[in-house]
Amino acid sequence: MPSPLLAVLALLSLLSLQDAPPEAAPQPPAPPPVSALVAPLYLGESPPPVRSLRLIHLVYAGAEGAARDVTRTHEEALELAQHIALLLRSGESFDELAREYSGAKNAGTGGVLGSFPQGLLAPPMDAFLFGAGVGDVSEPIEMPNGVQVLQRIETFAATRHILVRGKTEAERKEAESLKARALAGEDFGELARESSDDGISAPRGGLFTLFERGPADRLLKEAAFGLKVGEIAGPIESSAGYHLIQRVPLEGHPLDLREVTMVRLRAILIAHDNTPLGGPANKRTMPEAEKLAHELHDRIRGGEDMAALAREYDDDLGGQERAGDLGWVHRGNPRAAPILEQTFNGEAGQLYDPILTSAGWVILRRER
Repeated sequence: MPSPLLAVLALLSLLSLQDAPPEAAPQPPAPPPVSALVAPLYLGESPPPVRSLRLIHLVYAGAEGAARDVTRTHEEALELAQHIALLLRSGESFDELAREYSGAKNAGTGGVLGSFPQGLLAPPMDAFLFGAGVGDVSEPIEMPNGVQVLQRIETFAATRHILVRGKTEAERKEAESLKARALAGEDFGELARESSDDGISAPRGGLFTLFERGPADRLLKEAAFGLKVGEIAGPIESSAGYHLIQRVPLEGHPLDLREVTMVRLRAILIAHDNTPLGGPANKRTMPEAEKLAHELHDRIRGGEDMAALAREYDDDLGGQERAGDLGWVHRGNPRAAPILEQTFNGEAGQLYDPILTSAGWVILRRER
């Protein structure tokens, strides 16, 4: 027979189970924060990582937006996409295959889409980009407007630079001579210090921009991504003269030379009765919204805390809870209000005059 002590312990255990409250049902995850001015929101302390890709886009009859003269069937597009993926993995030129087969507008420039933070592209493209290594080629990806083959490519190119100012034949020959000296073994950085007419980069040994891949790179940036580390391009002619560009390792390149492609913003949106976020329930008229926006702008310029004012007045979706924080905004985000683009040419701390948009009046400040 069990001992009296064991019987008591068993009874207490049974009673504790009977008295325990029922286990709480799992709560659904909180919905991600949203804004009428930009999507998605990246509210972390540091900018989100970005990755880059290019694509070959195959249109077929019946695909969304396909022209009437397209005769390729869906099955033929899939079969061709699989063939192209095999060719790319075997080392065939992406540029040449894009020019031959891709129906995208950028087919003639190598099919580069640009650089993106996670969550901005369509889910199948986003999943590939953030699960692939540099150089990886996707399986055919079906989209409403066609079949795609993607390749992840390098995002950054660090550079040194030499400028020979002027556009005469003598200046072109001088640039060619400097290139020949660098190729013969002279240090590019020392040549930049001694001979470059770029007064900003020359004193630091020619250290130049840390470029980020874009959808339409031109001139120096385009040349940089066409180089391997250590290689030199040029002379490249521009309105300033003749340029030499050397691609250098990313490691140790000053981060303050990175292209400005990500900014941290704060905004206060003032809606009125003719805006989607205002509507008939909002008693504020458009003139009243304009007056309030300018009053708040003056108060911020006078030293009041913009975040505190946003908690009281911001009509953006979730704006009061976020104190107007729009997070990190990537340049060229197609889901960002066009007014945000101007901030990439500004400075940290710059406050912009109230701007009228379809959502209402917006007071905008670049935080970083």
